[in-house]
Amino acid sequence: MVQINWARYIPLLIISTSIFLAFSRNPKDVYGTLVALLATLINQYFLVQGVKEIVFNARAESQHRRGNKKTILLFFGKFLILFAGFYAAYLLMGKQVILPILNYVILIFALTLSIKGFKDLS
Repeated sequence: MVQINWARYIPLLIISTSIFLAFSRNPKDVYGTLVALLATLINQYFLVQGVKEIVFNARAESQHRRGNKKTILLFFGKFLILFAGFYAAYLLMGKQVILPILNYVILIFALTLSIKGFKDLS
């Protein structure tokens, strides 16, 4: 399974989000950033689960064929939640929604740096 180094990921998440929260002009900006952060975290969870499914399907292909329905639903849900989160942030923040989007990009890099690797998936 994909292992995340939480000791590395959590500080990067807190630092990045704190920096972008510092640019908030009013409470609506804070709420928008937090809504986008929640969508980002759910998106990243679905991403890790989707990668697990893809790797498991590749490894288990010789033994038995698993359906791709779960993988498709994970990736569809991932994009739907991310879109909904950023749209809600846009409704709250207006043009300043670029800040949570930049935070999302930084958190993708933080997740990448925090991946320990793949363990046995069976």
